[in-house]
Amino acid sequence: MYLLMFAAIIYDAEITLHTPARLWLSSAVRNLRIGQQLSISQYAKEYIQVRAIDHAVELQYHPQAAEVPTKRLCRTAIREIFRLLPLCKKDPEDPKIRQELQIAAYSAFPPFYFTAPIGLSHAIGHVIGATYAIPHGITSCISLAKTIHFKATRNPEEAHQIAKILPYIGQACSGDNAKDANAVGDAIAKLVESLELKSTLTEVRKYPHNFLKIFTGC
Repeated sequence: MYLLMFAAIIYDAEITLHTPARLWLSSAVRNLRIGQQLSISQYAKEYIQVRAIDHAVELQYHPQAAEVPTKRLCRTAIREIFRLLPLCKKDPEDPKIRQELQIAAYSAFPPFYFTAPIGLSHAIGHVIGATYAIPHGITSCISLAKTIHFKATRNPEEAHQIAKILPYIGQACSGDNAKDANAVGDAIAKLVESLELKSTLTEVRKYPHNFLKIFTGC
């Protein structure tokens, strides 16, 4: 049996100029590990970047992720994506900003061996994406901030890990992990809103939703 594996990934910011803006920006809230290799259209540019944040956040409380280098590298990626996304929104044709975003998105999901699922936001994203034909990055705009708020008050250890993100996005920690984790969720929701990306299932798909299917699928 032979496996077809890539030998290299080329980060070419010029190619991403043809990626739709909504897909590009949203995937930073998820991850560029797909968009980095493709010329996707201008509609998608924002969503690629939101997707990267999703990976970086969920690795903070992943049971198999080490503090060094994985979690710390992910927090650095979050800091860079928070800094760069508004700049890219303002000047979408600047290849230098895009190149930095590609590198930050790669850092948001560094290579490490793991067998457990990534996290709840990803699980929700996979179900609603498959059920309602919602692009991967857009699902992160819908699920990530809400997942963080859910975990902030229900799992003290996960709240502690999420709270470590706060100084990386320019806010001081209060010492209350639940409060600080909620502040991270608020900051991500605000970022998504500032990028003019949709953040609810109803905004993205108007027809009735089968929430039982979503819950059981996660």
